Amino acid sequence: MSVTTSDQAMLTLPTARNLGGTSVAELADRVLCELTAAMELLGEQAPEEADHVRGTADHVRGTAATA
Repeated sequence: MSVTTSDQAMLTLPTARNLGGTSVAELADRVLCELTAAMELLGEQAPEEADHVRGTADHVRGTAATA
């Protein structure tokens, strides 16, 4: 799979911005729906990569739980 110019734009680290949330719960409501949609799309387009992302997230959660 080759990386296109539009892919490069998506790989650029975002800059800090105000997400408009006043609590963690409010931010989670805004972010988790989008994350779910992105993972569903990734699962359709690149199932192996979606599995890799899920594995990484599981590892991070496990590491954070033991810290």
